[in-house]
Amino acid sequence: MYTDSGLRIRKIKTRKDVLQIGELIENCFHPYLDPDGRRFVENLQQIGKEYRDHPFFSLFRSFDLLLKGFVSINPQGKIDGVVTLFPCNVEYSFGYLIANVCVAPESRHKGIATALMAFALRYAEKHHADTVYLQVREETPEAVRLYRKLNFTEDAYRTIWIRPKSDMQYPDEKVITFTEPNEQERTDFIHSFYKAYPEKILWNLNYVSDIFGMGALAKIKRHLRKLESQFYQMQNADHQTIGWAAWQKTNSFTDTLWLVPTEACTGEEMTAALRKLGDLYADKKAVSINFEKGRFTEAFEKAGFHKQGNSIWMSKKL
Repeated sequence: MYTDSGLRIRKIKTRKDVLQIGELIENCFHPYLDPDGRRFVENLQQIGKEYRDHPFFSLFRSFDLLLKGFVSINPQGKIDGVVTLFPCNVEYSFGYLIANVCVAPESRHKGIATALMAFALRYAEKHHADTVYLQVREETPEAVRLYRKLNFTEDAYRTIWIRPKSDMQYPDEKVITFTEPNEQERTDFIHSFYKAYPEKILWNLNYVSDIFGMGALAKIKRHLRKLESQFYQMQNADHQTIGWAAWQKTNSFTDTLWLVPTEACTGEEMTAALRKLGDLYADKKAVSINFEKGRFTEAFEKAGFHKQGNSIWMSKKL
Protein backbone atom coordinates (compact mmCIF):
# COMPACT_ATOMS: atom_id res chain seq x y z
CA MET A 1 0.00 0.00 0.00
CA TYR A 2 1.16 3.55 -0.72
CA THR A 3 0.83 6.65 1.42
CA ASP A 4 -0.26 10.03 0.07
CA SER A 5 3.40 11.01 -0.21
CA GLY A 6 4.20 7.97 -2.32
CA LEU A 7 5.85 5.86 0.37
CA ARG A 8 5.30 2.12 0.11
CA ILE A 9 4.32 0.63 3.47
CA ARG A 10 3.09 -2.92 4.10
CA LYS A 11 2.70 -5.41 6.93
CA ILE A 12 5.69 -7.47 7.97
CA LYS A 13 5.93 -10.90 6.36
CA THR A 14 8.10 -12.66 8.91
CA ARG A 15 9.67 -15.38 6.74
CA LYS A 16 10.30 -13.01 3.86
CA ASP A 17 11.43 -9.96 5.81
CA VAL A 18 13.14 -11.23 8.95
CA LEU A 19 16.70 -11.24 7.58
CA GLN A 20 16.49 -7.69 6.23
CA ILE A 21 14.79 -6.49 9.41
CA GLY A 22 17.56 -7.97 11.54
CA GLU A 23 20.22 -6.32 9.40
CA LEU A 24 18.41 -2.96 9.51
CA ILE A 25 18.01 -3.03 13.31
CA GLU A 26 21.67 -3.91 13.73
CA ASN A 27 22.72 -1.13 11.36
CA CYS A 28 20.58 1.52 13.07
CA PHE A 29 20.96 0.50 16.72
CA HIS A 30 24.47 -0.95 16.75
CA PRO A 31 25.87 1.62 19.24
CA TYR A 32 23.04 0.90 21.70
CA LEU A 33 22.63 -2.89 21.54
CA ASP A 34 23.36 -4.72 24.80
CA PRO A 35 24.03 -8.50 24.77
CA ASP A 36 20.29 -9.24 24.93
CA GLY A 37 19.65 -6.92 22.01
CA ARG A 38 22.45 -8.51 19.99
CA ARG A 39 21.03 -11.95 20.77
CA PHE A 40 17.61 -10.81 19.49
CA VAL A 41 19.15 -9.50 16.27
CA GLU A 42 21.22 -12.65 15.81
CA ASN A 43 18.06 -14.74 16.22
CA LEU A 44 16.32 -12.70 13.51
CA GLN A 45 19.27 -13.12 11.18
CA GLN A 46 19.59 -16.86 11.84
CA ILE A 47 15.92 -17.45 11.06
CA GLY A 48 16.21 -15.31 7.95
CA LYS A 49 19.24 -17.20 6.68
CA GLU A 50 17.54 -20.55 7.25
CA TYR A 51 14.60 -19.45 5.16
CA ARG A 52 16.84 -17.99 2.45
CA ASP A 53 19.14 -21.01 2.20
CA HIS A 54 16.57 -23.78 2.84
CA PRO A 55 13.14 -22.34 1.98
CA PHE A 56 11.41 -25.71 1.70
CA PHE A 57 12.77 -27.30 4.88
CA SER A 58 12.31 -24.11 6.87
CA LEU A 59 8.56 -24.46 6.35
CA PHE A 60 8.66 -27.31 8.85
CA ARG A 61 10.77 -25.48 11.40
CA SER A 62 8.96 -24.43 14.56
CA PHE A 63 9.59 -20.69 14.53
CA ASP A 64 9.37 -19.09 17.94
CA LEU A 65 9.10 -15.62 16.45
CA LEU A 66 6.20 -14.03 14.62
CA LEU A 67 6.76 -10.34 14.05
CA LYS A 68 3.83 -7.95 13.96
CA GLY A 69 4.35 -4.54 12.44
CA PHE A 70 5.12 -2.71 9.24
CA VAL A 71 8.01 -2.13 6.85
CA SER A 72 8.82 0.56 4.33
CA ILE A 73 10.02 -0.58 0.88
CA ASN A 74 12.39 1.60 -1.18
CA PRO A 75 12.26 1.89 -5.00
CA GLN A 76 14.77 -0.98 -5.29
CA GLY A 77 12.43 -3.29 -3.38
CA LYS A 78 14.53 -3.34 -0.20
CA ILE A 79 13.30 -2.71 3.33
CA ASP A 80 14.48 0.69 4.53
CA GLY A 81 12.25 1.17 7.57
CA VAL A 82 10.50 -0.94 10.19
CA VAL A 83 8.25 -0.74 13.25
CA THR A 84 7.22 -3.73 15.38
CA LEU A 85 4.38 -4.18 17.86
CA PHE A 86 4.19 -6.50 20.87
CA PRO A 87 0.89 -7.04 22.76
CA CYS A 88 0.92 -6.28 26.49
CA ASN A 89 -1.39 -5.84 29.46
CA VAL A 90 -0.72 -2.84 31.66
CA GLU A 91 -2.83 -1.58 34.55
CA TYR A 92 -5.56 -4.11 33.67
CA SER A 93 -5.92 -2.85 30.10
CA PHE A 94 -4.75 -4.19 26.74
CA GLY A 95 -2.11 -2.33 24.79
CA TYR A 96 0.90 -2.62 22.52
CA LEU A 97 4.57 -1.92 22.98
CA ILE A 98 5.96 -0.17 19.90
CA ALA A 99 9.59 -1.13 19.34
CA ASN A 100 12.44 -1.27 16.83
CA VAL A 101 11.38 1.92 15.05
CA CYS A 102 14.23 2.55 12.64
CA VAL A 103 14.97 3.87 9.16
CA ALA A 104 18.09 3.26 7.08
CA PRO A 105 20.44 6.29 7.19
CA GLU A 106 20.18 6.92 3.44
CA SER A 107 16.36 7.00 3.61
CA ARG A 108 15.90 9.38 6.52
CA HIS A 109 14.17 12.80 6.45
CA LYS A 110 11.54 11.53 3.99
CA GLY A 111 8.71 11.00 6.47
CA ILE A 112 9.17 7.24 6.67
CA ALA A 113 9.28 7.01 10.48
CA THR A 114 6.17 9.19 10.77
CA ALA A 115 4.33 7.02 8.24
CA LEU A 116 5.35 3.79 9.98
CA MET A 117 4.15 5.15 13.32
CA ALA A 118 0.83 6.17 11.77
CA PHE A 119 0.30 2.62 10.50
CA ALA A 120 1.29 1.18 13.88
CA LEU A 121 -1.10 3.45 15.78
CA ARG A 122 -3.99 2.62 13.43
CA TYR A 123 -3.24 -1.10 13.83
CA ALA A 124 -3.24 -0.84 17.64
CA GLU A 125 -6.50 1.11 17.66
CA LYS A 126 -8.15 -1.31 15.23
CA HIS A 127 -7.14 -4.22 17.46
CA HIS A 128 -8.80 -2.65 20.52
CA ALA A 129 -5.72 -1.40 22.34
CA ASP A 130 -6.35 1.20 25.02
CA THR A 131 -2.80 2.51 25.11
CA VAL A 132 0.47 2.17 23.23
CA TYR A 133 3.86 2.32 24.93
CA LEU A 134 7.44 2.84 23.86
CA GLN A 135 10.89 3.53 25.19
CA VAL A 136 13.28 5.92 23.49
CA ARG A 137 16.89 6.64 24.32
CA GLU A 138 17.48 10.20 25.40
CA GLU A 139 20.59 10.15 23.21
CA THR A 140 18.39 10.05 20.06
CA PRO A 141 16.79 13.52 20.02
CA GLU A 142 15.19 13.16 16.57
CA ALA A 143 13.20 10.14 17.75
CA VAL A 144 12.19 11.96 20.94
CA ARG A 145 10.91 14.90 18.88
CA LEU A 146 8.90 12.55 16.64
CA TYR A 147 7.09 10.91 19.56
CA ARG A 148 6.38 14.25 21.19
CA LYS A 149 4.93 15.47 17.89
CA LEU A 150 2.68 12.39 17.87
CA ASN A 151 1.40 13.43 21.34
CA PHE A 152 3.05 10.69 23.38
CA THR A 153 3.17 11.46 27.10
CA GLU A 154 6.47 11.19 28.94
CA ASP A 155 5.82 8.87 31.87
CA ALA A 156 9.31 8.40 33.34
CA TYR A 157 13.00 9.12 32.86
CA ARG A 158 15.11 6.10 33.81
CA THR A 159 18.79 5.17 33.89
CA ILE A 160 20.11 1.62 33.64
CA TRP A 161 23.18 1.13 35.81
CA ILE A 162 25.36 -1.97 35.40
CA ARG A 163 28.12 -3.32 37.58
CA PRO A 164 30.17 -5.83 35.56
CA LYS A 165 31.17 -9.23 36.86
CA SER A 166 34.36 -8.77 38.86
CA ASP A 167 36.44 -10.23 41.66
CA MET A 168 37.07 -6.75 43.04
CA GLN A 169 35.76 -6.12 46.54
CA TYR A 170 35.38 -2.76 48.29
CA PRO A 171 36.57 -2.43 51.89
CA ASP A 172 33.77 -3.05 54.39
CA GLU A 173 33.06 0.42 55.74
CA LYS A 174 30.42 -0.92 58.17
CA VAL A 175 28.25 2.08 57.33
CA ILE A 176 25.39 -0.11 56.13
CA THR A 177 24.03 -3.41 57.39
CA PHE A 178 21.63 -5.73 55.58
CA THR A 179 18.96 -7.55 57.58
CA GLU A 180 16.02 -9.79 56.71
CA PRO A 181 12.82 -7.71 56.90
CA ASN A 182 9.88 -8.75 59.04
CA GLU A 183 6.25 -8.63 57.90
CA GLN A 184 5.70 -4.95 58.79
CA GLU A 185 8.95 -3.93 57.13
CA ARG A 186 7.96 -5.91 54.05
CA THR A 187 4.65 -4.00 53.92
CA ASP A 188 6.55 -0.70 54.15
CA PHE A 189 8.82 -1.86 51.35
CA ILE A 190 6.00 -2.89 49.01
CA HIS A 191 4.32 0.49 49.51
CA SER A 192 7.54 2.32 48.62
CA PHE A 193 8.42 -0.11 45.82
CA TYR A 194 5.40 0.74 43.69
CA LYS A 195 6.22 4.43 43.97
CA ALA A 196 9.79 3.81 42.82
CA TYR A 197 8.69 1.38 40.08
CA PRO A 198 5.23 2.47 38.85
CA GLU A 199 3.13 0.01 36.88
CA LYS A 200 3.65 1.91 33.62
CA ILE A 201 7.27 0.79 33.61
CA LEU A 202 7.27 -2.21 35.93
CA TRP A 203 5.46 -4.49 33.47
CA ASN A 204 8.31 -4.20 30.98
CA LEU A 205 11.04 -5.12 33.46
CA ASN A 206 11.96 -8.55 34.82
CA TYR A 207 9.66 -8.13 37.81
CA VAL A 208 7.89 -11.21 39.19
CA SER A 209 5.48 -10.50 42.05
CA ASP A 210 6.36 -13.59 44.09
CA ILE A 211 10.00 -12.61 44.51
CA PHE A 212 9.16 -10.33 47.44
CA GLY A 213 6.75 -12.64 49.27
CA MET A 214 7.56 -13.80 52.79
CA GLY A 215 6.52 -16.94 54.60
CA ALA A 216 6.22 -20.59 53.63
CA LEU A 217 3.64 -20.10 50.84
CA ALA A 218 5.76 -17.52 49.07
CA LYS A 219 8.80 -19.78 49.28
CA ILE A 220 6.80 -22.66 47.80
CA LYS A 221 5.65 -20.44 44.94
CA ARG A 222 9.22 -19.36 44.22
CA HIS A 223 10.36 -22.97 44.29
CA LEU A 224 7.61 -24.08 41.89
CA ARG A 225 8.37 -21.22 39.51
CA LYS A 226 12.13 -21.77 39.88
CA LEU A 227 12.63 -18.20 41.06
CA GLU A 228 15.84 -17.30 42.82
CA SER A 229 15.89 -14.11 44.85
CA GLN A 230 17.15 -12.51 48.04
CA PHE A 231 15.62 -9.62 49.89
CA TYR A 232 17.22 -7.08 52.27
CA GLN A 233 16.34 -4.21 54.53
CA MET A 234 19.18 -1.67 54.61
CA GLN A 235 20.05 0.09 57.86
CA ASN A 236 22.64 2.73 58.63
CA ALA A 237 25.05 2.87 61.58
CA ASP A 238 22.26 4.29 63.78
CA HIS A 239 20.01 1.29 62.92
CA GLN A 240 17.67 3.49 60.90
CA THR A 241 16.09 1.99 57.78
CA ILE A 242 17.46 3.81 54.74
CA GLY A 243 15.92 1.55 52.11
CA TRP A 244 15.35 -1.94 50.74
CA ALA A 245 17.03 -4.04 48.08
CA ALA A 246 16.33 -7.32 46.33
CA TRP A 247 18.35 -9.52 43.99
CA GLN A 248 16.60 -11.52 41.27
CA LYS A 249 18.20 -14.17 39.06
CA THR A 250 17.24 -13.76 35.39
CA ASN A 251 17.95 -15.29 31.99
CA SER A 252 19.27 -11.94 30.81
CA PHE A 253 22.95 -11.01 30.52
CA THR A 254 22.58 -9.36 33.92
CA ASP A 255 20.75 -10.33 37.06
CA THR A 256 18.41 -7.67 38.41
CA LEU A 257 18.83 -5.58 41.54
CA TRP A 258 15.79 -3.71 42.82
CA LEU A 259 16.66 -0.69 44.94
CA VAL A 260 14.26 1.48 46.94
CA PRO A 261 15.93 4.09 49.17
CA THR A 262 14.00 6.10 51.73
CA GLU A 263 13.99 9.90 51.69
CA ALA A 264 16.43 9.82 54.61
CA CYS A 265 19.11 7.93 52.68
CA THR A 266 22.25 10.04 52.12
CA GLY A 267 24.67 9.87 49.21
CA GLU A 268 27.37 8.35 51.44
CA GLU A 269 24.98 5.67 52.65
CA MET A 270 23.83 4.91 49.12
CA THR A 271 27.43 4.51 47.95
CA ALA A 272 28.13 2.05 50.77
CA ALA A 273 24.92 0.12 50.07
CA LEU A 274 25.62 -0.13 46.33
CA ARG A 275 29.17 -1.28 46.95
CA LYS A 276 27.95 -3.99 49.31
CA LEU A 277 25.25 -5.12 46.89
CA GLY A 278 27.69 -5.24 44.02
CA ASP A 279 30.22 -7.20 46.07
CA LEU A 280 27.60 -9.78 47.01
CA TYR A 281 26.87 -10.77 43.40
CA ALA A 282 29.43 -9.41 40.96
CA ASP A 283 31.59 -12.56 41.11
CA LYS A 284 28.63 -14.54 39.67
CA LYS A 285 27.27 -12.31 36.94
CA ALA A 286 26.90 -8.65 36.04
CA VAL A 287 24.03 -6.94 37.87
CA SER A 288 21.82 -4.08 36.70
CA ILE A 289 19.57 -1.54 38.39
CA ASN A 290 16.84 0.40 36.60
CA PHE A 291 16.64 3.65 38.54
CA GLU A 292 15.12 7.10 38.36
CA LYS A 293 17.34 9.33 36.25
CA GLY A 294 19.39 11.91 38.11
CA ARG A 295 19.16 10.35 41.60
CA PHE A 296 22.35 9.20 43.36
CA THR A 297 24.40 9.40 40.15
CA GLU A 298 27.64 9.99 42.03
CA ALA A 299 26.91 7.10 44.41
CA PHE A 300 26.44 4.67 41.51
CA GLU A 301 29.69 5.78 39.91
CA LYS A 302 31.64 5.52 43.18
CA ALA A 303 30.27 2.00 43.66
CA GLY A 304 31.64 0.73 40.33
CA PHE A 305 28.44 0.94 38.28
CA HIS A 306 28.51 2.35 34.76
CA LYS A 307 25.65 3.98 32.93
CA GLN A 308 24.27 1.87 30.09
CA GLY A 309 22.00 4.70 28.98
CA ASN A 310 19.10 6.99 29.76
CA SER A 311 15.65 6.14 28.45
CA ILE A 312 12.34 7.99 28.32
CA TRP A 313 9.25 5.84 28.89
CA MET A 314 6.31 7.19 26.90
CA SER A 315 2.67 6.26 26.28
CA LYS A 316 -0.29 7.41 24.25
CA LYS A 317 -3.98 6.85 24.93
CA LEU A 318 -5.96 5.74 21.89
